[in-house]
Amino acid sequence: MDEIEETTGIDRYGLYPGGFMKARGQPTPYAERVKIGELSREGKTDPAIAIELDICFWTVRKWRRRCQKQGRAGLISKMGRPRKGPLSTFPPELRQAIRRVRKTHPGWGADSILAHLRVAACKQDRQDLQTRNFWAHIKCE
Repeated sequence: MDEIEETTGIDRYGLYPGGFMKARGQPTPYAERVKIGELSREGKTDPAIAIELDICFWTVRKWRRRCQKQGRAGLISKMGRPRKGPLSTFPPELRQAIRRVRKTHPGWGADSILAHLRVAACKQDRQDLQTRNFWAHIKCE
């Protein structure tokens, strides 16, 4: 069993005696992240901040590091879908072509649409149609 620090009452993994963590899996409000940054700048240690705010040591460590590296802008949560991803790499013409084929042939699935577009691409001597990301694009359209 790990030694428990005398000053903080938690072990090196952020666990309180008894093996539980405080506030695990809960979103950390922005105001609390700012407070972590402020307390860190005052020279307080991660375990001390965790006890003062009654949150997990690892949460304090995560937001303190972000605050040190990126400043206050690093405290904004980056949860959710990325702004850019594989679907946004499709050329606009291809997205329009997919929409046209789906409207013309509503019963077709991704395989049929892809085959149709590949035939059209061969006629135009285009090689930009690949299977990668096509399924995801069809699903989102």
